[in-house]
Amino acid sequence: MIKKQTILLALVLIALFSSFSFAVEVAGLYQSKIEVEQQSQAERVAAYRKGLANVLIRVSGKQNINQDDAFKLAVRNPTKYLARYQYETLDEKLYLLIDFNPKAVNALLRNNETAIWGSLRPLTMVWIATQGKGFERDIMNEDNPFYVDVLRPIAKERGLPMIAPLMDFDDATMISASDVWGKFEEPIKLASARYDPDVISAIKVFQQDDNINTLVDASWLAQITLYNLASPMTLEVSGTSAQQVTQEAIHAIADAIGEQYAVAAQAARGDQNYLYLTFSNVAGMKATLTVESFLNSLSSVSQARVHQINGLGVQYQVELLGEALDVFTALDLDERVRPFKPEFGEEMPTEHYFVWTNTEN
Repeated sequence: MIKKQTILLALVLIALFSSFSFAVEVAGLYQSKIEVEQQSQAERVAAYRKGLANVLIRVSGKQNINQDDAFKLAVRNPTKYLARYQYETLDEKLYLLIDFNPKAVNALLRNNETAIWGSLRPLTMVWIATQGKGFERDIMNEDNPFYVDVLRPIAKERGLPMIAPLMDFDDATMISASDVWGKFEEPIKLASARYDPDVISAIKVFQQDDNINTLVDASWLAQITLYNLASPMTLEVSGTSAQQVTQEAIHAIADAIGEQYAVAAQAARGDQNYLYLTFSNVAGMKATLTVESFLNSLSSVSQARVHQINGLGVQYQVELLGEALDVFTALDLDERVRPFKPEFGEEMPTEHYFVWTNTEN
């Protein structure tokens, strides 16, 4: 049974890591900043509701999560998920800064069979090609005011690490707007390499020809192709303006990546809220406590403690705050940890078996 479970988990992790490597840790997933008019109770409760709705979208990776009755009820009664709040004045505007309780929010998501998208998230590159009235095509760069003032804040609110190209001389010699427009994979990936993204998106924004019959009742479309997932994914959003569909494209990208993560996370976790991790090469009390401290430092861990010490090493009981997949991802990224590899023909001695390589502690 252990061998079968370990093989299944390994296949899940291989599929995920072949899609994206979760290179960026996103802070503030359970925080919200809401502008208010005054410090009244009514304004504060309204801000709690808006803030919790935003946090649920960010942590689940689902833009439409608050349409579900269970989450509608939670948003109507937000104080049970509240940790702390404070007011802040910035540029003569008053804001309420709200911290929600991660354990309470995660329990709400888990109880409603919704995956928790952890803090390790893929850096996403966006190549946005737009077409003007004279049919000229341009690539939106990172200094474009619409990108800076509108698109980047949307990505931040969704918890999606996102970058746009510089479109300097190096970019201009490697890629053109026509490459993005035509979704030509090779030049898009070559031009992206210097930015080292985990996911690449090509977004084509255009106005439909009024003379062409279409099933989409809108005049603007954004066609999106995502690369570096298990396989390329194509999405489409519609709207009444170029600005609207470009904003919706960022939401669609966040939803798509969040959904890919959720499938892998659910498979890795199953129905367990605990993991049991065993580390070999942990010699002495100091090293035992060092590994325990390391596990407790992970954002997806609520609490880790020594469970038992035996001939295989030290086994830790890990209570999950987020998803098991985030724990395995963090272990994979840490150079002090490597997975135990049995000799050819041997079975894995125990499930979730690792080697602690930091022999100085």
